[in-house]
Amino acid sequence: CGGCGGCGGCGGGGGVIQGKLFVANLTQEISSDMVAEAFSQYGPCDCEVMIDKSNGRSRGFGFVRFQNEAEKQIALASETWVGSVQVEVSECWEKGHDPRAGKGGGGKGGGKNRSSPYTS
Repeated sequence: CGGCGGCGGCGGGGGVIQGKLFVANLTQEISSDMVAEAFSQYGPCDCEVMIDKSNGRSRGFGFVRFQNEAEKQIALASETWVGSVQVEVSECWEKGHDPRAGKGGGGKGGGKNRSSPYTS
């Protein structure tokens, strides 16, 4: 769909992707199943930790998609721990539509540095 990371149906039109959250501060040990276990307390969800294709390691972030917006908002307002790590949770925006990017923004990482904590 051209959204953040190929969500498979964000609906276009720009802006926030309904039901989807960006999750950062993931360590190498955190798997998609661990993220799903932590976020399922807010409602049914699908989770994906992004993996670097060149080395097979976690890129330090992932996505959580909830079945409805209310569950997403509860998760967004809550402190969530995956194992012993408190993760950073924010709205997931379509590429080029993050309002935090500022004037002339929309570049990689937007207004907040969300790069992987791991070097390649």
